[in-house]
Amino acid sequence: MPQGAKDLVEALQPYNRGEHFGDDPLWTIHELNRIDKHRIDLTVSASAPRQTIDANFPQVSEAVLGTGGPMYNGKELSWWVIPEGAEEPEVELQFTRGVAFGEGVALAGAPVIQSLRDVRNFLRYDVAFPLDRFL
Repeated sequence: MPQGAKDLVEALQPYNRGEHFGDDPLWTIHELNRIDKHRIDLTVSASAPRQTIDANFPQVSEAVLGTGGPMYNGKELSWWVIPEGAEEPEVELQFTRGVAFGEGVALAGAPVIQSLRDVRNFLRYDVAFPLDRFL
């Protein structure tokens, strides 16, 4: 292998990110491969990656709209405070449903589709294309 290719492969290693190695796409691939190799069930959960709210909030003093992420029984997805005596607003909530990686995996809580796209793009643009020049 040409020295430039060896240098690139070395530079891409997750351990070069120090304590943030777990955020590295190559570490993600390693972890997903390890889980698959050992036939450990890959847990997933429902998620609400995007929320849209169509409402008129003329007197709302405080609000959290669209916390996103994995959903679980009892999780607050959105809330707002309406002062006492104020008129109740008409609200229409729309949640985009998705699937997130479950607890105990490299991408716990991350959306599955977007995460896999990010890994694919990393492999394409940061690994394959740069290595291609050494062929």
